[in-house]
Amino acid sequence: MNQSLKSNIFHLYLDVFWYGIFVGSTFTFIGVYLTRLGASSFQIGLLTAAPAIVNLIISLPIGRWLEGRSFIQTTFQLAIWHRAGFVLTFLLPSLITGNADQIWAFVSVVSVISIAGGAVTVSFNSMFAEVVPSEMRAHVVGRRSALVALTSVVTSFVCGRILDSLIFPLNYQIVFVLGFIGMVISGWHLGRIRKTDSSATPPTPAQPTIQVAPPMSARAGDGRLSGLRFGGSTLIRFDVLRGSFRYFLISFFLFYTFQYVPVPLFPLTFVRVLHLTDGEISLGTGVVFYVAFLITSMSLGWFTTRFGNHRVLVASAIIYCAYPILIGVWGTKESFWLASFIGGGTWGVLAGALIHRLMESVPENDRPAHMALHNIALNLGILFGSMIGPVLGAWFDLRTAMIISGVLRFLAAMMLGVWG
Repeated sequence: MNQSLKSNIFHLYLDVFWYGIFVGSTFTFIGVYLTRLGASSFQIGLLTAAPAIVNLIISLPIGRWLEGRSFIQTTFQLAIWHRAGFVLTFLLPSLITGNADQIWAFVSVVSVISIAGGAVTVSFNSMFAEVVPSEMRAHVVGRRSALVALTSVVTSFVCGRILDSLIFPLNYQIVFVLGFIGMVISGWHLGRIRKTDSSATPPTPAQPTIQVAPPMSARAGDGRLSGLRFGGSTLIRFDVLRGSFRYFLISFFLFYTFQYVPVPLFPLTFVRVLHLTDGEISLGTGVVFYVAFLITSMSLGWFTTRFGNHRVLVASAIIYCAYPILIGVWGTKESFWLASFIGGGTWGVLAGALIHRLMESVPENDRPAHMALHNIALNLGILFGSMIGPVLGAWFDLRTAMIISGVLRFLAAMMLGVWG
């Protein structure tokens, strides 16, 4: 490995290390903050839905705009604009005093930030494929996943202590400052990446990162999802849906949709039903969830070898239904701790199984077109799921809505068993 490649991988690790600080602070607690201001499930849902809408709208134009540009320089330039928007997260509580106005201001800021975030998503994936050789990508992706989990666990725990110790809203402003610092330093490391000799050949698609909906997911940052741009072309070909991939894609679309149904309901349930403190929320959604995730994610290879990837995918998808169901049925702090442990442990297997199953089902000689349609299904699923959740919250009480969302997750798992 040459020195420039070592340097690039080092900065890719530090990029996601500092990004994990953002995940454990702003990303985790922005929904809780708006809930304490009195936000509705619809407003919380918009935090997740807005980035999905933006990704659907700009992925193709951004892919065309990137053609002929340096992926490395463009990723850094876009990251600067993206990171700069987060300065408003800790300024808004001082600039706007009315709770209702502040809620809509936060939703608007997240929506605007998502424009740059969606562009970073597409550019980053292309840049990653260019600077990291194909034989090293799985290793680097795995290390990055472990780093973001570790730093988000520690940060979430620290933020919980801050939130319980200081007065409102100063406590949240400090948490948002930590998230902003993490994003700025993360962007700085992206700017330290340089073109290497090994990046002279045309890039091939990097291994995608699929976001299964963890608790409190608000998608306020760049999720680094697979974009529509691969190897210099932007492809949307619906002819690939004529075969078995159509049913596979439908099952994944339903899975993504129903995974995101309870996401807007989580912060409302934690605050208004379980009456959890911010420290308790950080322990459950940050420490317990991600520690369990780290433990089981290291066992994915063993599970896959012993039972097969499809069985592991379906079984973990079924078990993941327990998260909202346990909270909805018992509605106690104890159920929250148990659900966090089971949910995190299951997600550690499920996230990897989804990626592996996707790569198994996509033909290597026609991967760009298939992955482009998958990206559309992913963002549509996030959008629809984030809107269905608030509807359930309006029609039913929160505990009942959580149970229904768990049942929907179960139905999606069954569809994965049949068509996935």
